[in-house]
Amino acid sequence: MLEYIDRKAGEHILKVFPMPPGKLLPFAVAGKIYEKWKGQSFKLGLPIEDQQSASVSGAQGSTASGRFQSFERGRMYVITSGAQAGRVVTISRGAAYNEYSRLNFEASWLGFPVLRYNSPETGYDQYDFEGGYIATTDGKTFHALPYEQGRIAFVSNRDGNREIYVTDACGRNQINMTKHPSADMSPAWSSDG
Repeated sequence: MLEYIDRKAGEHILKVFPMPPGKLLPFAVAGKIYEKWKGQSFKLGLPIEDQQSASVSGAQGSTASGRFQSFERGRMYVITSGAQAGRVVTISRGAAYNEYSRLNFEASWLGFPVLRYNSPETGYDQYDFEGGYIATTDGKTFHALPYEQGRIAFVSNRDGNREIYVTDACGRNQINMTKHPSADMSPAWSSDG
């Protein structure tokens, strides 16, 4: 038997599993997924399967690979290679999870999840992925949307000196292009890029 507190429902639960002697859970939870699960006070409930290798990311240009594990109330991903390596993201069951599932999870054009946060514009959770995001304006219907294409050049003095940066249209992947002690200003695109 396994006894635990269901933090979401705020109740004490007793679950019975046929387990071999010495095994605490019906499925092993290990590594970064275990640390995140424990750090979130086990709010996803119990695991319903062992960790598995994830499909290759379907996001355009992605080289990411990873692992996932499903729980009673969601799924956790750990990205093991690529630009987001080491990141662990939780997707709770609900409308956003259902949209991601409908698209075939990480094998879809969205790729791996990279961030979950509460959007200040809507007050609801938004999930960012390698190739787009899943968001809502009413908290009920979630839609998968691609990131805007293109690049932006801008000036920032975040390091105490004016430098020219480029970023993708959604503000990710900011790169300092100038990196020297004099002030750099007035970025402009030329016809050759």
